Amino acid sequence: MLDMQTIYILAISHEFQGTNPEGNQALANQTREFKGYLKNKLLNLPGIIVAEEWCKESSHESQGNKSNVESVIEELEKEDKKAEYLKIEMDKTERESFGVPLPHEVREKLNLPWKMTLEQQLLYDKEHFKYFSIREAYWLGKLKRYLETGKSIFLIVGGNHTSIGNTHIENAKGFDQRLSGLGYKVEILNDNDYFRNLFQVT
Repeated sequence: MLDMQTIYILAISHEFQGTNPEGNQALANQTREFKGYLKNKLLNLPGIIVAEEWCKESSHESQGNKSNVESVIEELEKEDKKAEYLKIEMDKTERESFGVPLPHEVREKLNLPWKMTLEQQLLYDKEHFKYFSIREAYWLGKLKRYLETGKSIFLIVGGNHTSIGNTHIENAKGFDQRLSGLGYKVEILNDNDYFRNLFQVT
């Protein structure tokens, strides 16, 4: 690993990744701002590798063909500002192979509605978190050859996978902490509000 290599982590709420805000004007405006924020960040980090917690099932669930991150990458390519992009999440077949349920399957298992109370969200998060170590080990496998190049990586993941988003889960360890533990320099970007920990006492 080169001394200059940094893994920049953008912790977000997954709603910003989807391309269809379903008539929600406020979310549409926030999503447009998110794309502008991301584009500006990547313009200031030329040659960086962009990795996202995303797979083809994510595209289906968002009712779009691609993520907003991928759309920004394509915009940059049109401006001759190319960035390598990869999806690091398991697809449905891989989840089944590893015994990892999809989000809606976790809700169904716990008999939880789509819109949850804070108490229901905590139950969901605790159940969902049981599978994070499997998924994050898979992510590391996808990132391995890129990490070995010594190039910096811009990593976009759900906030609950980070130490700023899992404070409500006992003994939780964020993906940022796992990477730091392996000797990588990690920086969580804190100049945005694209993720809010509902359980964080302020």
